[in-house]
Amino acid sequence: MNLIVASMLLALAAPMPGGPAANDHAPRWSPAPAAAAAARGRRFAGQVCASCHAIDASTHSRRPGAPSFMTLRGQYNQLTLRRKLTDIIETGHYQMPPVKVDSDQVADLVAYLDSLGAP
Repeated sequence: MNLIVASMLLALAAPMPGGPAANDHAPRWSPAPAAAAAARGRRFAGQVCASCHAIDASTHSRRPGAPSFMTLRGQYNQLTLRRKLTDIIETGHYQMPPVKVDSDQVADLVAYLDSLGAP
C-alpha cells in the first residue's frame, strides 16, 4: 500500500509533458521590466514634471496647487492614472500646458507612480 502511495506521489511530482520543465524557454515574469519602466518614468518626471510637481516624498511642489506625485498615486489606480495622464498630455489641464509624449512614456510614468507605493 505504501509503495502505491509513494508511486502516486512521484507521478504527481513529475513534470507533465509540455509543462514548465519541458518548456524552459517559456517567458517568466520578472520584476526587471517593471523596475526599468519605473526608472525611465522617474527620469521623465525629473525632466518634465518636477518644475511644478513634487515627484517623490522628499520634494515639494514648486507651483501652488500642483499635486504631488504621492497625492496622485493615492487618487488613481493604474488604469485611471494612465487615462488621466493621456488626457492631460493631449489637452493640457488648468495651468498645465499640453506635453508631447508617447504612450511608452505615459506607461513609464505610470510605472514610476505605481512604484511610489500607497501614500
